[in-house]
Amino acid sequence: MEAVDLRQIENSLALQVDGRLLEKANRGNVVKSNRASEIGHTCMTFHSLRRLRSDLARPKDLGTLRRFHIGEALERPNLRLLQDAGLEVTESQEPLDWTTGNLSGHMDARIRVQQIYSGAIPLEHKTAAPSTYRMVKRIYDNGADWHELLTHKFTYLRGYPAQLQSYELLYNTPWGCWFFFEKASGEYFFWIVPLDFEYAETLLRRAEAIETNVAKGVIPTPVRCEECAGCDYASTYCFVGKDFGPGFEMLLTAEEIAIWVPRIERYLELKPASDEYEDLAEEIKTAFRGRTALVGNFLLQSKPYKTTTYKVPKEVKAPYAVESEGFRFSIERI
Repeated sequence: MEAVDLRQIENSLALQVDGRLLEKANRGNVVKSNRASEIGHTCMTFHSLRRLRSDLARPKDLGTLRRFHIGEALERPNLRLLQDAGLEVTESQEPLDWTTGNLSGHMDARIRVQQIYSGAIPLEHKTAAPSTYRMVKRIYDNGADWHELLTHKFTYLRGYPAQLQSYELLYNTPWGCWFFFEKASGEYFFWIVPLDFEYAETLLRRAEAIETNVAKGVIPTPVRCEECAGCDYASTYCFVGKDFGPGFEMLLTAEEIAIWVPRIERYLELKPASDEYEDLAEEIKTAFRGRTALVGNFLLQSKPYKTTTYKVPKEVKAPYAVESEGFRFSIERI
């Protein structure tokens, strides 16, 4: 068989798998309850659209669906690992429903931590990219309260506490637990979170307000907020045809979108790691400036060197000033 035939077969196999991911994503578009995984959204327009016009949700691209699949694929083996380690973990995925506010969810598992509570508490498995894992781990290591996630610059992280707090309330336990797993290195950590009843109550009140809007068929007027970035409805309902002003070039062809969207997504995924690299580089260089030290199995050397600078008076430089043009680059989800 010729190689070109094998390549065609290989591509057709991959396309079949892609088709399965797309099929799963398109199932169950009708949303009949307020999901615990989304109740952390503060935008009431989003919630009404999710319930009344879920058909307008922007379809997930294949890259996103593949990343979601990684989390699903790792969850069961990781829970089995916890069980094999002797932890009292019970796989759950049991539906949880709260009549008031029509709040629902599917808890990943339950874990019993006898040191703090005699009963089992909700356990949420969170698979994270390296950059996301490090951001959350840094908050945890610094001893910050989980409430810090509620104002995180990445809005999807704000939904984690709302989901776990909802499960604690629905399951009637004073504690919940995250198991964060970094999918590249295999690192992990547990984060035990107490129930903040006052905050959890705000989630119930939000769910009740959503139900009132849904019963009346009301979709609140869109108001731009931080959560609009990457929202399923920003470009399909809230800001359709928005005039971005002169100078905007719209890349609308399927070919251009197919080329650039994955690259931009990857760029945004890597940027936090780059920012952290710069922060750590500055911290380490400052701490070991002018020193030679053995730190564990690392040899750190900071040696002085000399450079020459020329301090030229402004009046001398002024006649040689030449104006040049530069570009400031930014990316914003819309």
